[in-house]
Amino acid sequence: MSACEYQIFCNKTAMDTLKKIAGSSDPDLLINVIIQRASFTRSGSEYLDKNTAESAAAALAVVYTRFFGYDKAIMYSGEKLEQLCQAAGRINKNNLEKLAVTGQYVLERILDRNSALNEKWQNDPVNYPLWSGCLLKMINGFDRALCLKNCDLRREPAVMRRIYSSSEIKSVDDWGIHFRDGSEISFPDCTHAPWSMKCVAYRDSKALPPYFDFFTTGGRTRLQFDKGGIFGKSINRRDFQQICQAIKQAGFSSFNLK
Repeated sequence: MSACEYQIFCNKTAMDTLKKIAGSSDPDLLINVIIQRASFTRSGSEYLDKNTAESAAAALAVVYTRFFGYDKAIMYSGEKLEQLCQAAGRINKNNLEKLAVTGQYVLERILDRNSALNEKWQNDPVNYPLWSGCLLKMINGFDRALCLKNCDLRREPAVMRRIYSSSEIKSVDDWGIHFRDGSEISFPDCTHAPWSMKCVAYRDSKALPPYFDFFTTGGRTRLQFDKGGIFGKSINRRDFQQICQAIKQAGFSSFNLK
């Protein structure tokens, strides 16, 4: 398997999906049907089969192209590029946000340990980081686009269990973060990211306020840095970096959304 084959449109299922979207009288509806089919809430099963995942990845690459234009890291050129651009150009701009909201969740399902496609990819340790990187790039792109548009539909990829303020932190050690009310975030318990068993959270230093979304069991737990006052901005920046360092020193990592 060559290195170029990590791109999304290198298989028959994806190409068939692309052709259907390009030739559909209602591409928005068809894309929505495809990605909803790959959604846990619609499938009724935690397991995601390979063909459904490939089809959804192709459909979401069309949505991504409509947002950001052609990206050679996701798709190589040739006749496939023409079909991609044709399909992308026909999506109604008013439907992009809704498609991206569901799409973020579906892309995370494709990267999950219960995904047959992800399981297949992991058998190629050389190209796996490239494949997963493509999907992560799309997740990040959708998240950024929805944020910039101040979209009310912006989806937290999992249920948000709780939001903590950095002012509630009592202490931080190699085990995790301890809060004044007695609750805790355990780093070892947050290693649910399918692309890295050492990744415990998303982080966004440029958000207002900056935050970490930890992959806690049962949903995300957000730690946001929102101290006020004259020196609040610099204090929040310092505290954010301290949590970054604490995660690293404990032997874990976080994924930067920006």
